[in-house]
Amino acid sequence: MAKNYYLKSLFYFLKSKQLALVTIFLLTVLSVLGMIVSRDSADVALRRVFASWWFIVTAFVFLLNLFLCTVSQLRSSVVRRAGLHTWGKTVFHVGLVLVAVGGFVSTGFKMTGYFMVAEGEIRPEVHTNYRKIEEGPLFSEKMHQGFVVTLLKQSPVYDRQGRVNYIRSKVAIIEEGKTVAAHWVEKGSPLIYKNYRFFYYLAGFAPMVTIRDSNGKIIYQTFLLLNTYQEGEKPAAYLVTGQPLYETPFTVDLQFFPDARQKNGNLIGVSDRLLNPVAYITVYDRTKKKLAEGIISDKQGVLLPGKQTIALGSEVRRWVGLEVVNDPGARILFAGFWVSLFGLIMFFLKGLQLRIKEA
Repeated sequence: MAKNYYLKSLFYFLKSKQLALVTIFLLTVLSVLGMIVSRDSADVALRRVFASWWFIVTAFVFLLNLFLCTVSQLRSSVVRRAGLHTWGKTVFHVGLVLVAVGGFVSTGFKMTGYFMVAEGEIRPEVHTNYRKIEEGPLFSEKMHQGFVVTLLKQSPVYDRQGRVNYIRSKVAIIEEGKTVAAHWVEKGSPLIYKNYRFFYYLAGFAPMVTIRDSNGKIIYQTFLLLNTYQEGEKPAAYLVTGQPLYETPFTVDLQFFPDARQKNGNLIGVSDRLLNPVAYITVYDRTKKKLAEGIISDKQGVLLPGKQTIALGSEVRRWVGLEVVNDPGARILFAGFWVSLFGLIMFFLKGLQLRIKEA
């Protein structure tokens, strides 16, 4: 008897309005604290207050309270054969439970990151391939899908002055050697695959740089991912600084012009169209001593020590930077929103019917 009494007391406590008010108050305080800390503190653990264990535990208690309250109300509606008005409140509470579950899942398992891929490159979706990544406290590295992301094509759309208006990138997902999804990604139009959403964030050029020996034979070549397009502004050079040329003793600063002309020995950008690509390069050794500098193209190079020549290669590729969101709780949350909305319609429909009858 005593055991049943304590269990019943625990049940009534967990579904009580008092507990709901306390958890709502705590969640509000923690949310405000999270916003303040995220602006002013350099402590990573505090800045991630919304993903902290104490925030999740509080949210879980609130979710449990809401669930037990909904179960109790659902049972009461069935036993009493409740009308549309009462069922509307019950359905609304079910929707709130789904919203809370979705929010809890998102807080614990959501992953966001920044992912770069160049034309012709195949890059697996794994932790190490993200330039930046944020993972929820319950997210496991095994949850990365490992599918391959590739950029099939990129089509900048220009205005009449040759400036980039916006950029469309055809991104594809490959699994087991087969293309399972492909989409032209641009602002406002992400690629959606499973729980993943790939949003356009940045784009740029990736020119080939080659080094030839004294006989003109190519002994080294690589693609350099440069900075982003300056959309909507006058044509500007695209840059990379302090870039090591791996497997060589050289580091370079490179200023790239997709379409340029020379005036008084200086390069001037004409447009963002890839018509006359040239670059200004500065080459350093490992001690940061300047070795050479000058204008390079696919037909013109700069002489390096050892009678080697560095120049642009014959190919200029493009790359796209994608903001990746993997949120397994999003669908649950949106489903809960629609269920709650349906419950509200049921709740107010009865009152509307009574008003019509009275009228």
